[in-house]
Amino acid sequence: MLGTLKIFTLLVMVYIEFFKITSANRTQRYLVHPPPGQFAPTKVQLILGLGLPMEVDVSTIIGYVMKFNYKLPYNASYFTNPYVRYDRSTGSNIMAGKIDVEKKNSKSKDDSRSQGYENYQGYSSRWEVYKLVESFLESFNSGKSCLLRVVCQIAENPLDTRHSLLGQMLQVLLTPTSTREVYADITNQEYKWAEEAGREYPGQCRQMFPECSADILDYLTEIH
Repeated sequence: MLGTLKIFTLLVMVYIEFFKITSANRTQRYLVHPPPGQFAPTKVQLILGLGLPMEVDVSTIIGYVMKFNYKLPYNASYFTNPYVRYDRSTGSNIMAGKIDVEKKNSKSKDDSRSQGYENYQGYSSRWEVYKLVESFLESFNSGKSCLLRVVCQIAENPLDTRHSLLGQMLQVLLTPTSTREVYADITNQEYKWAEEAGREYPGQCRQMFPECSADILDYLTEIH
């Protein structure tokens, strides 16, 4: 009886060890989301809004809206063969995540994810943003002159970025030399010159850019 119990115990231990091994070697499983439909894309969208009242005679509020879109995996190949985007860009001709993986064979699945990105060179998005800001500031007589003055003043008195994410973003945006980008146009070099002028000639930004009828930074910040 004792021998039978020992054999039974040994078999149980062997079974447990075998179960541990097979469990450790179990293939990893993935959970994917439903495929995107015509009116229901497979993505998570996060929208943040911020309104800042301005201390001017007329009641004015500046609003900022930030939208973040995150594509969700709807095919297991996104895990086994991760999609790689080689260049970051805001180019309108790049539509990431629009490749219909299900309609391609297994070979084209692997190739299509990186096709078109290896040799793609994104344009300098900073200058595109500057153009938009210039258009917005045209109500102050000269949008470009106003933006150049802001760049000059930011270089002269940098924003306090210790307690504000928005301040950090504006500091980077309004400091042309904070990133290395190819000039979209030769006139874009004026922004770098305005930054250098703010550091080398403090207190002269208003005189160097007199075409702008207002100090834009006075609406948003103050010097301590």
